Amino acid sequence: MRLNEEIFAVKLGELEQQYARMVAHLRACGSGDKETIHREIARVEEEYTEAKLLLSERVKQSRSPAVAKLADAQLSYAKETEGLLRDQIAKDLHSEMNRDGEDETEASLLYAEYAIDFATQTMRHALVASLAALYKQIELDEKFSERPESKSEVKPAKEPEKESERKSKDDRTGREVTL
Repeated sequence: MRLNEEIFAVKLGELEQQYARMVAHLRACGSGDKETIHREIARVEEEYTEAKLLLSERVKQSRSPAVAKLADAQLSYAKETEGLLRDQIAKDLHSEMNRDGEDETEASLLYAEYAIDFATQTMRHALVASLAALYKQIELDEKFSERPESKSEVKPAKEPEKESERKSKDDRTGREVTL
């Protein structure tokens, strides 16, 4: 497989776009009213659900076991963390001193902070993986640049003539004969 920088350029563009979008939404909604935020949640959740469905389809339809496994790992992570938020985190944070609804609010804030931390760590991991892939590509390119590209460039060694065998042209027929 030939790796090139254009693949990274597309992925980096997607990452930059999503990051800018997230920051813009958080800033806009941070000073927004309850209804605006509620509409934005619905819209972003719909996009998120669509992205998960596409990922799920990739798992089902992929001819590459590697792609299917990676996509499945992403889906498993999403399912696990969503389950924790829905079922466990609020219970784990419960305090008798909390007012009604504080457990769920605190759980949502903690989960949001964790999701941002996880995204940051995932970016670090992506950087390591990208640099490692580039390094391996360079090694592979160097390995193949040291070898001749094709068999036609390698000329077979000429067999030395034996002293007893000399070739000469027959004057009568014009053919080459071994003496």
